[in-house]
Amino acid sequence: SAYRLQFLGGGWIHSSTGAKPNGTGSYADTKLIPTSSALSSGDTHMSYYNRSSGAFGDPANVCMGCLTGFSSPDNRWLLQDYRGVMYTDHYQFPSNRLSSGIPGYNGFWLTNRLSTTVNLYRNGVSLAGGVASAAGFSALTAKIYIAAYNGILTNNPGGNSSGEIAFASIGLGFTSNDAVNFYTIVQNYQTALGRQV
Repeated sequence: SAYRLQFLGGGWIHSSTGAKPNGTGSYADTKLIPTSSALSSGDTHMSYYNRSSGAFGDPANVCMGCLTGFSSPDNRWLLQDYRGVMYTDHYQFPSNRLSSGIPGYNGFWLTNRLSTTVNLYRNGVSLAGGVASAAGFSALTAKIYIAAYNGILTNNPGGNSSGEIAFASIGLGFTSNDAVNFYTIVQNYQTALGRQV
């Protein structure tokens, strides 16, 4: 299958520096459903290059991901800004939530899982890591959205972000060296386009 982005909800601004959603209704549908893709829950990453700084809402704005619901625990795969600090919920909340521990939003974010190890990177540096207690994303049958989450119960976007996006990816997991190299490649690309942060 070919995965492509479908920009929905209106209010998108596309420019030479990236794509900026309006923060209220716009999102991009990746068409990728974790359980029906070539990904395995122990070998995955999502990345997101954000050119905007600061917090974008209270309590949360989601860079990209999907979830099953709001009960605890629930299955989710998210990169999100929560009260000005970046978090990842990697397959089960709250047991797999990692916090960057620092305020701020801009830069290249990567949430990564290899086997049972989960890490949250910013600009190639691991800011948080741990052992995943959840088996994986077997319940994640919703398509992954960018600039919002896709809630499986309603199949609707929520937590819409207003950060300007310059790059995003979903794929297999990285070693720590791979994560640094991937950041270097993406940063060189952004620099060549004159839109690095």
